Amino acid sequence: MASSVFSGSGYKWRTNFLLFCIATLATYMFFDAHPPDPYSVDDYDDMADMAELEQEVDSGNPVRIVSYKSPLDEDLLFRPRKEAAPPPANHPYVDESTADRAARYHAIWEKADRMVSNKQLWKESPAAEEVIRALATARVVSVDVLDIGEYESGTADKWVVTLEGGQKAAVKVVWEEKGLMKRGAMCNYGFEMPTSEIAAFHLHRVLGFYNTPFVTGRKLDLLHEVLPVASSAVAKDIIVKSGNDTCLQGTCFYCKVKHTMCPRDGLIEVSMSYWIPRRLKLYTYPVKYMPFSTPRMDEWGDLDFNDHSYCDKVRQSIEPYNNDRYYYDLFDFSVLDTLMYHYDSKHYSINDNTKARGLTVRLDHGRAFCAHDRDEERIFLAPVKQCCTIRRSTYESLKGVRGGLLTKRLRESMSKDPIAPILDPVWYQALQRRLKIILDMIERCISANGADSVLIDEDVGSL
Repeated sequence: MASSVFSGSGYKWRTNFLLFCIATLATYMFFDAHPPDPYSVDDYDDMADMAELEQEVDSGNPVRIVSYKSPLDEDLLFRPRKEAAPPPANHPYVDESTADRAARYHAIWEKADRMVSNKQLWKESPAAEEVIRALATARVVSVDVLDIGEYESGTADKWVVTLEGGQKAAVKVVWEEKGLMKRGAMCNYGFEMPTSEIAAFHLHRVLGFYNTPFVTGRKLDLLHEVLPVASSAVAKDIIVKSGNDTCLQGTCFYCKVKHTMCPRDGLIEVSMSYWIPRRLKLYTYPVKYMPFSTPRMDEWGDLDFNDHSYCDKVRQSIEPYNNDRYYYDLFDFSVLDTLMYHYDSKHYSINDNTKARGLTVRLDHGRAFCAHDRDEERIFLAPVKQCCTIRRSTYESLKGVRGGLLTKRLRESMSKDPIAPILDPVWYQALQRRLKIILDMIERCISANGADSVLIDEDVGSL
């Protein structure tokens, strides 16, 4: 019996087991020493399932109400669940007490809330600049995973944070190299792009569209700012290694495995989007009109210039575009999506009993700015091309940024962001090119139909 330990099947079993243990240990040591590059698209599934993409875009979820929680969270207003890390020494309010800082920020959030009206979410003012700075500087007092039931967006991890003074914000983490296009213009491929959220906000701002919420970039310390106030769902994805090296795990819908990044000094870059304190109605699903939807591409994309047949169908029978105000919003969507190469537009409107009821809200631009090497006229620009309709104010805004002014003002606006640069320089050439395409189309419409038939002097007041 004793000899069987060193011969026959017993010996082979122990040898194989020992080799397995050695191989496992070697694999662990290799990946621990060589964590995956968080900015490498090679980590993603190279064979994106187009059926999955189309199924998501065409999903027949009913039009629904999105219940946004109040930003003035009394439980967290002056009593954070855990004391967050102290502000850095150069923070402008380092000498304030916790309660004083919370009261100060609470006053700023109230200013933002008072800006929301039936015409716009905010307006240019010193108060608006104060809100943007506050989003980038207020201490984080709570971090949780964003509840998809409250926020229609589900292809990558997102957080909802509560800031000092009670304001909530939606957070997206920078996982890929900033400002670049998606490989092959696959907009749903990999993680969302927080820099696209930031760029979209500034593009809207430069063009005078104030119906997208404030967005700013920001750096967050995983170990000192996030982990102490994180929910269990967030905390489980934060890994603290020896020497206080801190890593973050994340998932995206079309990634087949979790991804890990270990940023320098534990600092991650994020987009921080103001959480609108209103009840919103979402019209995106079922996809009845959006040009990017598979069922609608033929109806929109295959009709000729100045052919109003599908436009008339949309206006007469598809909610909410049987309302003039929302119908004209459709052409603003068309222009902005053409500029940003944005396949993932979502049409929200404020749906409550406040004075802001009825305002169209544009948010969730994490899949915008995904391609700069091509332009999309057949689909994105189809509403303008076929209906030959546009608000006069939109046309004047576009004309006002010709001759390089669009890119000049966009660069200037984004240069102030805490995680600038936001876009690769090649994007500015694409924006100028697309602006010319849009203006040429509008002017072609005017030549064919006359300015009075094309340009709409529409009051966006009461519905």
